[in-house]
Amino acid sequence: MKLPRYLLFILTVIVLCRVDLVSAHPDFDVHPRTIENALPGNSVKQDTLRIDNVGNEELTWELEVEADVADWLTASPLEGRVGAGGFGLVIVHQDGRELDPGHYYGNFHFTSNDQTKPFYDVPVAGHTTTFPRIEATWAIPQQGEWWGLDMDKIIQGPIELGQTYSFALNIRNRGTASLDCDTILCNNAYFTFSPGNFDLDPGGSRNVTVTFQAREIGGNSGAISSQSNAWDPRELNFRITGTVVPVFRMGSRIPDTTIFEDDAELLVADLDTVFYASDGNTEMTITPSAGLLTRLARNNELFIHSRANWFGSASVVLQARLGDSLLVDTFAVQVTPTPDAPAPFDLISPSDAETLYYDGGDSLFVWQATTDPDLDTVYYQLEVIQHGTVDSLILLTSFILPNSWNLSEIYLNPELYGEFTWTVWAKGGGSLQPAWSTFTFFMTQDRLAVKPEFKPPVAQELVSIFPTPFNGKLSVILRPTTSGLCKVELIGMDGRTLGLYLNEELTAGVYRYDLDLSDYASGSYLMRLQVDGASISRLVNFVR
Repeated sequence: MKLPRYLLFILTVIVLCRVDLVSAHPDFDVHPRTIENALPGNSVKQDTLRIDNVGNEELTWELEVEADVADWLTASPLEGRVGAGGFGLVIVHQDGRELDPGHYYGNFHFTSNDQTKPFYDVPVAGHTTTFPRIEATWAIPQQGEWWGLDMDKIIQGPIELGQTYSFALNIRNRGTASLDCDTILCNNAYFTFSPGNFDLDPGGSRNVTVTFQAREIGGNSGAISSQSNAWDPRELNFRITGTVVPVFRMGSRIPDTTIFEDDAELLVADLDTVFYASDGNTEMTITPSAGLLTRLARNNELFIHSRANWFGSASVVLQARLGDSLLVDTFAVQVTPTPDAPAPFDLISPSDAETLYYDGGDSLFVWQATTDPDLDTVYYQLEVIQHGTVDSLILLTSFILPNSWNLSEIYLNPELYGEFTWTVWAKGGGSLQPAWSTFTFFMTQDRLAVKPEFKPPVAQELVSIFPTPFNGKLSVILRPTTSGLCKVELIGMDGRTLGLYLNEELTAGVYRYDLDLSDYASGSYLMRLQVDGASISRLVNFVR
């Protein structure tokens, strides 16, 4: 059933009034929270208590005076009313004229309509002997109020989660004896103090640094107190309040940096310090330019390195998104080149452990051409060592560009026969790449007086290749003197086998093979032939 409009209006007023009644209340507070005075004989002291109502409803209060010695402590008035946001005063009298030397105690017991603290006591001490007394104020004028410190008013800008703030508190000894402050305390872990304990002579003072760490969003407040030999250490009772707000902002930007090609990963930054988000849940996007690789660790540490054999100028774009907010940072990276060795390569001819018979014709050392990752020009160095009782260096060329070397150029000594090792070094930039192999070499009898028991066949009698150079057609004649495996192979200058034209057992005799090589490109090739167990290599040139 639909309610009449006037009933809806009445209900709305009742609800609003109820809400107002719930939120409205008096808030009782008093200062100072303790009274402590020296009362030498035949003296009268007067203090003032201030009753504050920081609430939004009228405060009513009553006061009962309690003292250990009758009549030395009185107050006026004993009841009162304080409007919302207002204050009232109570005059306190201490009469020590009839007191013996010693310490005297009393208490002002307040009752009020403040439901949060309907009962409140202000202790009073009188001393006719020496005593320590502790008193604290904020060191910078107007930094704090009598009840404590409101950080929202002091700090310019918001109090940010995770940030640290410091304030100076001045503590004095207003008494007549030495003050021993054992510990300054806070009822939570937001605040620390330096120093935490100290001694003060009468009349002495010192500053204590109060450090606040914003550890959670919302209200961060604490009650500060002390432990000391003062009669009532609650004199150092005050509050610190502040509201910590969430933030999402740029922190420290990443500077431009330089790394070296092929180096290990470099830790660039912790992105939690680059993009500061107090409540987390930030979505990170990392976009490196070509040539760079990035990695984001679980703790948001950013690592970078270059791609293999890449160098030059690059950049990294970082984006952090939190809800609808976006923050961007960009930094440049210069990748400095470092010399790389040429790519690995193989030796082609003579093959490993091969036996050569040489009669003075063209026979080559041939190896694969290689490349340099840094695009430097590649040079080659050939080294030949003869093995015997004492190894001898037979040949060490200068760096040469072709990837072949004529075997005839090393026959400077007619005693060259036996086992050899040949090594080719490829140099690119400042680095070397080696390849090595062994072979057994014998010269024919018309070039070398060999051992009597060894009579190798003449290589020229075993094979013939014509015409040289050739134009598409090439003929090969084999003359094996005994039965055995014979081969005819065409090898490219990069070491790849381009064609196997014969690979079978032949008896002694003469065999001719006409090869059609017209499909190949013009250039140099290596014909590798096997006859009578010997390996014979010949360089042939294809000219169109």
